[in-house]
Formats: sequence, structure tokens, C-alpha cells
Amino acid sequence: MQLRDPARADVATLVIGRWGNVEDADAGACALFGYAKLDLLQLRGSDLIAPEDRPEVGVAIDRMRLGEVDYRRGRIVRNGGASVPVDVRARPLPLGRVELTLRPVDGGRTAAS
Repeated sequence: MQLRDPARADVATLVIGRWGNVEDADAGACALFGYAKLDLLQLRGSDLIAPEDRPEVGVAIDRMRLGEVDYRRGRIVRNGGASVPVDVRARPLPLGRVELTLRPVDGGRTAAS
């Protein structure tokens, strides 16, 4: 599978599987989350969200899988714990998967930039 915008540092794209695991990630996602790709692929989507946000985000992701919602604003947690506000666009994929395209709200700068 080829992810959208794989070379853009200001855009991160990842695929979340039916059961919540990270199935694919581009270089932008690795940079945004602060993980090497192999490490990122060992995580679940919920590992990238603050614990207090997980119930709301879980519902939103389920609605994105169904094509009911294609945009939301939220925040992710980088490796090391820094929180980054993001705009999230979703595209449902076969087999209950969803492609998420994230763009940091501050124009691409993260706490580590």
C-alpha cells in the first residue's frame, strides 16, 4: 500500500487496523510521533493518545471507519510524552481499517522541532 504524502514532514499518514494496531506509517508519522517505523508498527493507536482522551478518540475512530466522520481536531502524544494538537482526516479502507492523515495545528512544528 502506498500512503499519501509520504515525504512531507508537515503531514503524517498512518493506517490503523480493525483491532487498533498501527499497520503502516510514513516518514511523516515517524517524525511526528518520534518513533522509528519498526517501533511505531509495534504500537496500538491508543498508545499514541493521552489516556484521558482514549474513550472519545475511540468513538471518533470507529465513526471514521464507517465513513460517518472524516475530520476532527485532537491531540497526539509523542514518544517521550509531549502533546501535539493535530487536525485529523480519515479515509475508510477495506476490512475495517482506516487511513489517518494528521497535520500539526501549529503548521508542522512539534515540541522536538
